[in-house]
Amino acid sequence: MSTFNIEIIAEDTVICQGESTKLTAFCTSSQYGTQYYMWNTGEITSEISVMPDNNSSYVVVAADNCLIPDTAVIYIDVLPAPVIDIRADRINGCAPVLVKFSNIHQDNMIYEWNFDDIPSGQNNTSQLQNPEHLFENSGNYDITLSVTSLENDCQNKHTFNNYIRVFANPEADFIISSEVTSLFDAEVSFFDLSADNVTFWSWSFGDGGYSYYQNPSHIYKTADTFTVNLVVSTSEYCHDTLSKTVIIKPEHTLYWPTAFLPKPGDANDDNAYFTPIGTNVGDCDDCYKLYIYDRWGQKVFETKEFYGNNPSDNNRWNGRYYNKGQMVPVGVYTWYIEYKDVNNISHHNTGAITIIR
Repeated sequence: MSTFNIEIIAEDTVICQGESTKLTAFCTSSQYGTQYYMWNTGEITSEISVMPDNNSSYVVVAADNCLIPDTAVIYIDVLPAPVIDIRADRINGCAPVLVKFSNIHQDNMIYEWNFDDIPSGQNNTSQLQNPEHLFENSGNYDITLSVTSLENDCQNKHTFNNYIRVFANPEADFIISSEVTSLFDAEVSFFDLSADNVTFWSWSFGDGGYSYYQNPSHIYKTADTFTVNLVVSTSEYCHDTLSKTVIIKPEHTLYWPTAFLPKPGDANDDNAYFTPIGTNVGDCDDCYKLYIYDRWGQKVFETKEFYGNNPSDNNRWNGRYYNKGQMVPVGVYTWYIEYKDVNNISHHNTGAITIIR
């Protein structure tokens, strides 16, 4: 009488967690046509693939059309695979981002990290259990870790997609309507030229003034050199800073009377003297010259110091010839002035002064 026998052949009977092995059922004798299989996994083919999490047994029952069915069993041993459970001290930030990685502690393991950062060259990989990596460029990075056990040679590998996000920094830039201007024209406009990803602007104008507008204007009230600072930020709170200088030059003024009434001996009455008055007139050896002439072209007075800088009676005209002789006759006299302001700009003016009594 013919017998019907079944056996199972395994591709591997010892595997690591996460690995699969192929099981094949073989009939050693069959004379009656089609063979039928039933595995304890529910499959009905002669060949199956299994991936057990722990030590497992697999049973197959086989039969043909006439013979008594036969049963076979096989045991698969599963070796523990390393555990992958990574951590990072930060998972996003503004470039550059230094990240410290770690994996759950296990002894006798080989680690292979890949940071998906090709521009970093040889720093793109690490064999340390707890490495750190500097991401200098913006983008999303997949982190891959492979861990191999030195005890059983089992390996576990996993890729964490988009695990690290590095945000692009903005680039601050701006232009100034007038980098150098005077106090009489001290409204200065600022125009932002920063990168498109900027969502916040913070201006400080160097004199205590500030603004959060993208393109502000500011009026300076004193003459000085001011450092203008722009801080720009993105929606991810990445920022950049740029500073430029605005120079506000002092403005000068100078006025002169058209007539005066000399009063001999009355030095306290300013109306008894002729002198221009003003502000920010240069004070140097060659900054100021005042000449006064009568109608014949004869010089009757001169000084080389501005009375506003050196308030001496010698620097203003009292109506006498060179401030010492006789009083000049009543009439119209011509004055001519050359001077430099505090910005070292030269000026020339002339006019008439009438002496009355």
